Formats: sequence, C-alpha cells, structure tokens
Amino acid sequence: MFYKRKEIFRYTFGSPLEAELKMGDENGSCRMIDISPGGAKVFSDNQLTKGMEVVMQFVLMQDTITAPGKVVWKQASHEGALYGIDFNEDEKLEEQIISQLKFRRRNEISTK
Repeated sequence: MFYKRKEIFRYTFGSPLEAELKMGDENGSCRMIDISPGGAKVFSDNQLTKGMEVVMQFVLMQDTITAPGKVVWKQASHEGALYGIDFNEDEKLEEQIISQLKFRRRNEISTK
C-alpha cells in the first residue's frame, strides 16, 4: 500500500482567523477561512488582483507566522472578496504551519 505523504491537507477554522496582509507598500487585513501548508483561503475588502505578491502574518497558536505568497484566484462578493493565496514553497514554513495546526487541534480537543 502506498501513502501520499506529500498530499496537502486543509484546516477550516470554526470562525475566521484575523491576519495582517501586506501588499507592496500597503498594509491591510483579512480573515482566514482555511489554511494548508501550501496556502490559504481568505476574505478581504482590500482590492487584490490575480498574480499579486502578498505577505500574510498570523498566529495559529503561539508563534507569529510570516507567509509570503501570491493571489491565485478571486471570488467577488458584495462586501469584499474571497481570495486564494498560494504560499511560496518553503519547507520550514510548511513545517511551522503543520506544527502549529497540530498544537491548535490538540488544544481544541482537550478543551471540549
């Protein structure tokens, strides 16, 4: 039997997680809907365009994570838009996200 060790999983937040969003010289904010080691789905009222380079900063559990990436898709709504952010390939960043998500999930389970 073969296992897909590199298969990306996605963690959906019960309520969106606040994050900072840097777009060149501009700063903004977004609400993270879900995250994987390779990217995130966010909602923002900032105007982003497909291909735009961004840097997200957020805290999953303890550590502030800085994740550079680019916008790969956009779905407009009346109050803003949903965006798909593809993080730049970085094994250390992926490991940090996985570690913090494991810690967060363990904490969620133990407090129920």
